[in-house]
Amino acid sequence: MRIVSRAQAAGIVRPELEANDIPMVLWMTGAISDYTEPVSSDLWRRYLDFMLDGMLAESLPRRAISVPALDQAELETAMHNWHSHR
Repeated sequence: MRIVSRAQAAGIVRPELEANDIPMVLWMTGAISDYTEPVSSDLWRRYLDFMLDGMLAESLPRRAISVPALDQAELETAMHNWHSHR
């Protein structure tokens, strides 16, 4: 993927990032969305914020996290949804 190479050349993303990492990040984000939809339809955004920060070059500032974490009851509901799909 040329966009990853260009972002690396510009010093925006980590040199370890590979184009094949992008579909995996999307897959993880989609899974979060699938299992937490009943308790927090925007929660996937929180983890996408963390993942995108993890891809950034160390010299760049970190982004603000856009969505709060689940509380214990919401986490238990999300975990139940995950277990019921397995």
